[in-house]
Amino acid sequence: MQGKNRQKNAARHYIIYMGPRDKSSFIGGMLTSAGHYDNNICLNESHFEHSDTSGVPYKIKYNNSHLVKRRFIKLETWGPFTLVGKLTPKGLRFVKKQTSGFVIVTWEDYLSGL
Repeated sequence: MQGKNRQKNAARHYIIYMGPRDKSSFIGGMLTSAGHYDNNICLNESHFEHSDTSGVPYKIKYNNSHLVKRRFIKLETWGPFTLVGKLTPKGLRFVKKQTSGFVIVTWEDYLSGL
């Protein structure tokens, strides 16, 4: 998903929607092209759908894509959100496996080491 608010401390990166949290936020993963961080895991082309069920190509496909190995609190106020890509079932299983077992945090808490 892509958030309307693309500021640094909002929805700057593309978001993998992972489920609801409360009325003002949801749980999401973060995609990045930065692979040089220890917590960023390389995804591959088989993790991404190429087009929707009507054959319309998605904006976001595999392109040196990495997953930050955490689950984050994402705020609804960063939206509205637009679906710009989709993981394959294999990709979603991979993301869930790689991000399980961690405390769900905000981006700021993650950066501070919490």
